[in-house]
Amino acid sequence: MRHYYSRDQSDTAHDHREIVYDFRGERYVFKTDKGVFSRAHVDGASDFLLDTVDIAEQERVLDLGCGYGVLGIVIARHFQADVTLSDVNKRALELTEDNLSMNRIKATLLESDGFADIEGVFDHIVTNPPIRIGKRALYPMLESALKSLADDGTLWIVVHKKHGAHSLVEHMATLADTRIVKRRKGRFVVACKNR
Repeated sequence: MRHYYSRDQSDTAHDHREIVYDFRGERYVFKTDKGVFSRAHVDGASDFLLDTVDIAEQERVLDLGCGYGVLGIVIARHFQADVTLSDVNKRALELTEDNLSMNRIKATLLESDGFADIEGVFDHIVTNPPIRIGKRALYPMLESALKSLADDGTLWIVVHKKHGAHSLVEHMATLADTRIVKRRKGRFVVACKNR
């Protein structure tokens, strides 16, 4: 089996599921499958990030590494934002397309390895990043995110302490105004703004 951050999941057998997620009284249904991150339930880090972000109506938001679309879909509905979702994983993109339809959300969906095929700027970029790709791949992706922010835009990152939250914060602080917005159960939500 390939990792969920791999482009091609064709050698991974399908095992579709539907999961239900409630966010602030709103119900979402997501189709998931093998070969994507957290297929059995919406993971606690994504839930924590959604509970923390501060996004205004109609702001442009990129869900970077969207998986099956949780962050982008919830942000599009709950915050009434203009959302783009991107991922390198073709299976994740197929699921996201289904989930956009099931949840009656209009958004832009892009296949992109990091920022390779993403154009324009965003008021917010949200990510529960693929930590297991390692710092040598992760940090350049987050640096590219900073370049894709609009003036006064915010990069929102959720990361667990045991997955290098402190070193990530230290690194990002060398590039941008970086602060830990909230902590919960070892998870940090980090907000970065260009100087």
